[in-house]
Amino acid sequence: MPLWYIDALDVRGGMALATYRDPDLNEDTVDLGRPAVFIGPPFFQGESVASRAIGFAATRGSFQLGLFSDDSEIAFASLQGVCEFVRRVYVSSGGGDTDSSISPAPIIPNPESGGGESMPFREGGSAVVQGMLNVVSTMHKGIASISYVKLSESRGVHLNCREGEFKVSLMEAVGRLSDVSALLAYGSSVMIEELLLRFPNGTEDRGTWMKSMMRLGRMLNRLGLLEFVFRGPEVDRLARLASSIGRRYRLFDEHALQDYEWLPLMLGLGPYIPWYPPFGAPIWAGWCSAGSEGDAMDDLSSFPIPFVAAKHARLKPETASARDLLSVFLADPTVLGGEKASLPESAMIAACVLLSSMLIVSAGQASLAPTMGNGIVSILLEDLVKEAIVWMNSQMPGLLFHSDIEKQIRRASQLRYGAPPRETMTASLSM
Repeated sequence: MPLWYIDALDVRGGMALATYRDPDLNEDTVDLGRPAVFIGPPFFQGESVASRAIGFAATRGSFQLGLFSDDSEIAFASLQGVCEFVRRVYVSSGGGDTDSSISPAPIIPNPESGGGESMPFREGGSAVVQGMLNVVSTMHKGIASISYVKLSESRGVHLNCREGEFKVSLMEAVGRLSDVSALLAYGSSVMIEELLLRFPNGTEDRGTWMKSMMRLGRMLNRLGLLEFVFRGPEVDRLARLASSIGRRYRLFDEHALQDYEWLPLMLGLGPYIPWYPPFGAPIWAGWCSAGSEGDAMDDLSSFPIPFVAAKHARLKPETASARDLLSVFLADPTVLGGEKASLPESAMIAACVLLSSMLIVSAGQASLAPTMGNGIVSILLEDLVKEAIVWMNSQMPGLLFHSDIEKQIRRASQLRYGAPPRETMTASLSM
């Protein structure tokens, strides 16, 4: 019985050529004259091409021949399934761009330690995290429901998670966004601390580090989160760390600074104005963000994530960025739970993913910075969070596959052009 099979696939490019046929790539009966379809970004919809010969020609470039598991071709029950698979592996493959020399994160002074103990999660916003974990649980159940047979016997069946028993809606699962500001303040503090801990020993890398810090300050200022950070429970911890680094490496040494003045300056929030913590948050009218609005994906590429979060999401800890984490999560949200669900790690990932999505959807919108210190900021912030969740939901999987295929989508974040044969998609699918 014919099904849809992939003739040629470029995971990193998000492109494939597929044909409705019997599996024949391991046979001597390949019919190059059969019609085929091309799938690629940005829409990932099938476009008719003259023949399969185009796919075979593409394998002379960056495309691999076919898609296999245990030396057998992987089948898809519909063209929609092929399109969704190609889209998801493409998104997942973006989870390794940071260590491909695209906006690399600053070098870690001591990669063995991973920056010490992670910042404690104080339960603020846990309802939001639990809602996201509920979505992950539903996905796990859906995948299990179609994985009770071997992949070779599944005949390409897939599950629509936009409708039916295993329908998932991030907005419905999250609910009223209770105490979401606490979760965002926690995520912001985690990102600040991780970047501080990665202050480079070599002077040649300090310019890159400072630019990343200013980008982070600009992001938090734009999202209206600085007040929540500076009034949050971790501000003393961050201020001590910033002043310790600043004094040790003699940053801004032409000025006599108090402990609490180092962090705002490192985040690019000058000019130098007095700020005395006992009197509350700084006078925001006297602060400025670090430059004009930048590209959201470039900014996210320069924000490293903690080792514990990277390992939880199966990313390379030394170079994993917020952009990598977002890519992997959108392609496979089940990484939020990991192999063993743990609220602190899940909260860290959820907060970073939500912050990253907020930065993306806020592009072209007015900054929330002028509203900080006023009650209206909470309303505007909640509206922005809702926009981010709707966007995330639209980017998350529309179809779920057999668990063996889901594993390959996950592994796509490790693929690179020019990688050794053992790291290619073909090899990883040959179990």
